[in-house]
Amino acid sequence: VSDLASQQVIWSEDMSSTKRPEVAGNGVFVSSDDGKIAAYEITSGQQLWENDSLLNRRLSNPVLLGQYLVVGDLDGVLHLLDPSSGQLVGRSKTSGEVRTLRVIDNQLYVATQKGAFSVWQNR
Repeated sequence: VSDLASQQVIWSEDMSSTKRPEVAGNGVFVSSDDGKIAAYEITSGQQLWENDSLLNRRLSNPVLLGQYLVVGDLDGVLHLLDPSSGQLVGRSKTSGEVRTLRVIDNQLYVATQKGAFSVWQNR
């Protein structure tokens, strides 16, 4: 995390990830290339939690949908986590390897490796 005005790095974390992090409230949520998901406190960089139950599942970028943190995987499964603890709280199946997630107006947009596109409503 950097301060743009001073061009100073406030904090950094050595985590291999090619996915866009999710920033919400006081948290920065990251999915690593090896399948870990971690949350960091936005101002200090202190790790709040880490979940390694989805190792080697080629996770998508994490997104916040309502009260859930969501990541997709290579089998087309959407995993719902509690953003305050990192605990897995649910799963749902979609069609094909999930590549990108985006949330707009409380709807989850899912794009897969094979070009399928779906929209999920948070209720």
